[in-house]
Amino acid sequence: MVNPGNIRERAEQLEAILDKYGIKGKIIQIDIGPQVSRYHCRVESAGDVTAVKQSNKRITDAIKLHILQIPMSKVEDGILITTDANRYGVYIDLPNVMQ
Repeated sequence: MVNPGNIRERAEQLEAILDKYGIKGKIIQIDIGPQVSRYHCRVESAGDVTAVKQSNKRITDAIKLHILQIPMSKVEDGILITTDANRYGVYIDLPNVMQ
């Protein structure tokens, strides 16, 4: 079973990581799946969506290090960041931590 506390804590950490890269956003929805959860982030502008695209690798590395707490070389897959400029949306899929 997924630990709901971990899910909310991750959402806050994701917002902090995006903010570190100058991207203002708020997690507005979390879809919890059996192995992966999708975090829906609403950003302030299309420029923020572009910034996510340009910083995708650095953001992914920060997530691996600060949220998943694993060496970057240990995870090849498992994190997916997609964007939707029309809706100022950023979608981040992360593997769940089971309790």
